[in-house]
Amino acid sequence: MTKLIAAGCSNTAQGEEGGKRIAGQRYHSRGIITWPQIVAERMNWDFVNIAVGGCDNTFIENSIYDAVQSTPNNEDIVVMSLWTCPVRLSAWDMKFFSSIYIADNQDADYLSRCYPNVHREDWEELPVSYFTDPKHPVESKEPFRKYLISQMLSELDFDYKEIMRHSARSINRTMNWLDDIGIKNYHESGLGFIQQNILVKEENTEYGKTLNMNLDHWELGFLHELEESDLLPCLHPNQSGQDKIAKMFIDKMEGKYVPLNTHWITANRLWSFVYD
Repeated sequence: MTKLIAAGCSNTAQGEEGGKRIAGQRYHSRGIITWPQIVAERMNWDFVNIAVGGCDNTFIENSIYDAVQSTPNNEDIVVMSLWTCPVRLSAWDMKFFSSIYIADNQDADYLSRCYPNVHREDWEELPVSYFTDPKHPVESKEPFRKYLISQMLSELDFDYKEIMRHSARSINRTMNWLDDIGIKNYHESGLGFIQQNILVKEENTEYGKTLNMNLDHWELGFLHELEESDLLPCLHPNQSGQDKIAKMFIDKMEGKYVPLNTHWITANRLWSFVYD
């Protein structure tokens, strides 16, 4: 039987039922089935969903590579990937870093949206032993650790052109590699390369336009094509949106996909859901 390997970020990750990660709560609590399972059921395939919420495109590239390499040679594989925001940056291929957000250190509102239950004064008063003593559960430490790292990283001057170039390279390298080894693969950009948000300067937005990715929606992203009724309040796809993503991939596979071109969401609004 054919096995689908599906990759992406929180627009793809089903999450674990009852899990602590937001993706698990977002979809499971509403009974939403994400697009990899929909595609697999319609095609009568096995599937594995390797998506991780908040990850960057290099993380997705590495996840696809590992999943393909760990699959027996005699198994029929199809890879589908809904790539993510090109200005995300994770470190050392660790899931821990997939939800650390880099913000302007002066933007208190932005940080409060990233970490709604964590405040600087909360961890400033904590002794070092709180983070090193194993009797304190990891889940209680993690938000403070991520908040602190976010604060540290926000002091650095990131080259977003370079991050976008690396992101594009990860996508192109994955597509070329899968073609070279003879594995069927289908791709789309869930979130676009033409970024307009508080983190990216105008010249970097213009740079994004020069990348000219081999994806139907590389500029603004496929989620930009969905109707408002296809999205949750956090602007992640609801069941209708997931169904449309699944149909998009099946249509691509069957060679009959036609872009929707509805363009109803502004780039600013699309960006706002990423860190909800």
